[in-house]
Amino acid sequence: MGDLFENLKSKIVNHKDQILFNEVESCVDGKALRAAYIINWVCIAESLKMKFEEMSIRDSEIQKKVIGKVAEMEESKRATDKFLIEKAFEYGLINYAEKLKLEHINTLRGIYAHPIGNAPSEHELFSAVQTGVDAVLSKPSLLRHNYVNRILKSLFEEHHFIDTSHERIEEFAIQTTLHIHPDVVLHMLKELVEKLDAIIYKPDMYLFYERALVFGREFLRNYKNELKKEEWNLQGLVTKYPKAGGAIFISAKLWSNLNIDLQDTVLGHVLEPIIDSEIINPKSEMISSVFGLIYSVAIDKTHQIERFWRVFRRLPLSVKASSDVPLNYYIDEINRMIATIDWPTQNVAISYVKKLGNTSILNLTNEQQVELGRNLLQSSEGGAKSAIAWLKELSYDNNKWASGFVKGVFFETLFNDDGKIRLKTKYIKEAFSFLSCLDLFEIIETIDEATNVYSNKNFKQSHIDINDFKKASRIIERTIENYSEQTEYCAVVPSLQKFHSIFVESMEGHKFF
Repeated sequence: MGDLFENLKSKIVNHKDQILFNEVESCVDGKALRAAYIINWVCIAESLKMKFEEMSIRDSEIQKKVIGKVAEMEESKRATDKFLIEKAFEYGLINYAEKLKLEHINTLRGIYAHPIGNAPSEHELFSAVQTGVDAVLSKPSLLRHNYVNRILKSLFEEHHFIDTSHERIEEFAIQTTLHIHPDVVLHMLKELVEKLDAIIYKPDMYLFYERALVFGREFLRNYKNELKKEEWNLQGLVTKYPKAGGAIFISAKLWSNLNIDLQDTVLGHVLEPIIDSEIINPKSEMISSVFGLIYSVAIDKTHQIERFWRVFRRLPLSVKASSDVPLNYYIDEINRMIATIDWPTQNVAISYVKKLGNTSILNLTNEQQVELGRNLLQSSEGGAKSAIAWLKELSYDNNKWASGFVKGVFFETLFNDDGKIRLKTKYIKEAFSFLSCLDLFEIIETIDEATNVYSNKNFKQSHIDINDFKKASRIIERTIENYSEQTEYCAVVPSLQKFHSIFVESMEGHKFF
């Protein structure tokens, strides 16, 4: 067995392990197979313990949860063998098959230690020795390719490998950086990017994509000072895998650590991705990421900011509205679309505004809100189905809405944006109902503004449709009645009564048709 032992001994990476291993060999030479089997196990257990001690220098969690626990168990005279095997499996030092083999060796060690039990055969002993070397003694404390490959396989293939919370994934990424050898960092990065590039934007793989993206960004954050090194060749990596490379590096965690050439390359692939030699529209999440970096001033180069807005301006509304870029950056485009007389165009624009909701509208200036409200009423009058449906929904809404938006809808029924009187009464009932989505003070303020306009008697046209006048007057009267019956709205009634009086008075002597 001498040659076999020499072959195995050459695989042992830690010279301290070789001391006990030599004792195993001495026992074999003396035909003390029982003693050799027992010492072999001691060699395995001590090697695991030393690996954890070395790893604990980089990872305080191991110091607390493993080394500290082992010391506590030894002090209380409890066996640590099973605990070491479990922790070795938990931290990736051994795989499941190796865990089972080590547990078996530990069990037989107990049997062979009994003085009246049978001794192991040479075959049993050598099998146990070989397992010990292959599973434990031949492995460095800082893990290499096999561990990295196993982690990547789990990240990309095992649905329940780790909790989906970003915090938990980031914790795992940090632990991984503490446990792997520096020599395999680039290997892990390249494999991660290649695998991510293969699944990116596949809906059924989103869980794995998001998990790997979060992991990759946090993993690289721990090597941020290495990112500008030429030997990392990140430029080549991003060029080879532009989708994944762009997604990973367009991150606040990493951006400032990239050289400007790599930043420009990443930005190019993110904003103007190329498929089959043609530039296509970027994904909305990538637009969100770039905007986030600009907003946080992580991206501060003028040419990079200008490039973003140049691309953003020509994007379809579907991409803009699905991104995190605030509505105020493209509200003018939406207002132009709603102001057209093309129903499909109006319906598309309105559907996106509706989806974005009040939170986005609140971030608009008052003028933008008013214009949006006016356009909603106007497109409803013109017959745009999505506008009509949304306006009717709003008339029954009990939530508060942006004041300028509500005012715009209301004002559009009574006068144009130049303050000239004319009536649009198809949905005047809905417009008056929508007023209740304002605070009490805002309702009074809105009605008083309308009163001031009508006091000026500045008409857009020389004639007013008598039916429009009668319908508007009737709606005002009904609103007064409704508010009078509701305690919370009683304070509005005097303003409404004054408006009604001025409204009727302004029409006196005016021509009807």
